[in-house]
Amino acid sequence: MLGVESASYLQADAARPGEIVDQAGNPLAADATASWTADMTAPTAAFSTIGTPRNTAVDAVDVTFSEPVLGLTAASFTLFRNATTVPLAAAVLTGGGSSYRLAGLAGATALPGVYELRILSVTGGIGTATDAVGNPVAVATATWVVDTVGPAATLQDVSSPRTAALDAVAVTFDEPVTGLDASGFRLTRDGTNVPLSGLTVTGSGAAYTLAGLAAFTAIDGSYELSLPVAGSVVKDAAGNSLARATKSVWTLDGTGPRAVFEPVASPRSSPVATLTVTFTENVGGFDLADLRLTRDGFPVPLAGAAVIGEIGSAHV
Repeated sequence: MLGVESASYLQADAARPGEIVDQAGNPLAADATASWTADMTAPTAAFSTIGTPRNTAVDAVDVTFSEPVLGLTAASFTLFRNATTVPLAAAVLTGGGSSYRLAGLAGATALPGVYELRILSVTGGIGTATDAVGNPVAVATATWVVDTVGPAATLQDVSSPRTAALDAVAVTFDEPVTGLDASGFRLTRDGTNVPLSGLTVTGSGAAYTLAGLAAFTAIDGSYELSLPVAGSVVKDAAGNSLARATKSVWTLDGTGPRAVFEPVASPRSSPVATLTVTFTENVGGFDLADLRLTRDGFPVPLAGAAVIGEIGSAHV
């Protein structure tokens, strides 16, 4: 089959008398041959490696073909961002043979998004590239992601007020990150910095836990635990630094309230009609059942008495 891709050879054989003769009967004087190579394989292209995800534009891409090609121009390439065509007005193609460079892409690849750079195989179209025998270049693509937005963190909400020290808190990010360690956190109590040491950070990707805080959060006060942006070494896969600080606040109150009765004149000649009780802090649940009255050491029922008043003080 002459159309099969191979090195082909066709011969007219003079060694076969009488097969090929002229009008006078003279046989073919010598062998005649024709040879050619059938090539129906499209040249393939390989793009240079493009780091992804990334937070910078791609300015140039190298392209290597499996064999020398002809007709390759900047118009042979099409760029898409999020499946929408991006004009390559500033693109410049250099090189020749089987090695080329497409440059001037920075202006077209600076915005965040999913990119695809494609060599199109359109026979006869503008920018069509072929090998030496006219086989059009096979479609080839390079893809990458540009991400210029840094990660955001959220610290777990802490119940407040609380009566026990806080030992651990969860930290979540809106995307996987690296570089998180205990040195990135700050703790204050009543506005004063609390030095931290010996803390541990466990987890990976977008979910972590900071532990070992109990020794630093056992004193009564108002606490703020934060993961500030300044000085942070947290980065996402594209190399973007932490974009938004986060904090969690709570109050530790491990001291119970104290109650103080108003002074009562004594001795006295009249009954005590009302008595004010003041607490050292706001309380809840105070009612008549919490009071005991004795006379000469013997209980006196408080039938008919009532507790009225505000959260921090009451009248009986």
